[in-house]
Amino acid sequence: MRILIIITSDLYVRNYIHSGAFNTLENEECWYIAYEKVQNRASFECKEHFAGYFTVDEAVVAKHVELLNVLMWKYRKRSSTFMWRFLILYWPMTAQWYRSNRRGNFFLRWLRSVRGLKYPILGSAPLSAIAIPYLVRQLTVNEDILRYLERIRPDLVIIPSSAYDPIGTDVARLKSRFSYKTLFLIDNWDNISSKSIMWALPDHLSVWGEQSKEHAVYIHGMSSDKVTCIGTPRFDSYFSNDPKHFAPPYDFDYILFCGCAEPFDELSALKILDFEISGNPALYGTTKIVYRPHPKKHQRICEDVFRPDFFENVILDRQAGEYHYRKTDNTYQPDLDYYPSLLFNARLVVAPLTTMIIEALICGTNVLAVVYNDGVHYTSPHNTLRYYEHFRGVERIKGLFFCRAKEDLGEKVRQLVADPIRFDRKEMLASLKYFLYHDELSYGERLKKIVRSMIPS
Repeated sequence: MRILIIITSDLYVRNYIHSGAFNTLENEECWYIAYEKVQNRASFECKEHFAGYFTVDEAVVAKHVELLNVLMWKYRKRSSTFMWRFLILYWPMTAQWYRSNRRGNFFLRWLRSVRGLKYPILGSAPLSAIAIPYLVRQLTVNEDILRYLERIRPDLVIIPSSAYDPIGTDVARLKSRFSYKTLFLIDNWDNISSKSIMWALPDHLSVWGEQSKEHAVYIHGMSSDKVTCIGTPRFDSYFSNDPKHFAPPYDFDYILFCGCAEPFDELSALKILDFEISGNPALYGTTKIVYRPHPKKHQRICEDVFRPDFFENVILDRQAGEYHYRKTDNTYQPDLDYYPSLLFNARLVVAPLTTMIIEALICGTNVLAVVYNDGVHYTSPHNTLRYYEHFRGVERIKGLFFCRAKEDLGEKVRQLVADPIRFDRKEMLASLKYFLYHDELSYGERLKKIVRSMIPS
């Protein structure tokens, strides 16, 4: 069997190459190609069948985004996240760009408003029948991808995907021409429900869990038997090792505060927790708050740089120091090997709604989800809980608690530290399985089973 694996970003180098997700396929003839802007190259350039790099025409990418935005509006009722995405990207008064530039150039703000109206117009029932085919015709196939397909002639093309990238679309469009099968590995929890509609479908999708499978069927029109729950390779280490294997990263007790990508006033929350610990020394002792801001956080419209001298009991996570105080490009990816020791050993994790809550719960650590209105950002967690499709049903997860009012944050933490509600880790994992599939096999072994079912020996 000849397999072509396409890597489109450094994120996928970390999540799939460095994690060993494809190692179980090494008995097959596996070819690799990668986007020319990928920086972490050594781990795939050493492969026996590394074929080279491809370029991407940014003008074609822009046209691709235009089409996906029109489709997002046309099918907005299929996922509540589609409307949310439109509101925070394009709609006047709620779009983050507009809010952060509300005292800026009036003409630029007016142009953004006009652009925001374009997608509801083109995605409306009368015009979408004309607009969508027209936009599809504007999308030329990537010539580099075409040449690699002609040269390699794969039986199967595998591509880690966000369900949004033009390369994946090209691979799906060309499959009948070259008679190969396509397998998209959906990378993140929200990808299948938050971007747009995949208008060129692969032969098979692998997704995080049963929730994502339901989204693939309802939102994208995939056949249920063409979608497999497989989990994610970047969480394998949480399941494959005993918690005692991971030594604490600090020599004191700590509560971990994980930041989110969406704009949210995290420093105010940290100040509340700082006062909480100072005011209750008998309960907390030497416990500190370890703050881990999101490495890809979006611009805030409030103070957002952590200054340790402003706090008595809050420190910056040591790995976060690699990126928080300096501008990093999109190639930076935190080392996943650090996460288990950080999460397994925390007394409690406090976080807005983010994938890190799933990781903490896998480790058997209680999580207090911050879901209150910060009074500053439209994107604060009360709205992410309301609009994000993939957060529906998280209230059923064992070990996950909620703080719905800012003034309650200190008390909620105090309750969970003073009298923690403990669930058996097996109970917590069982309650997570709807969102994240796991079993006794590794991700790579589950992937191999899918490949075998698609291309029998």
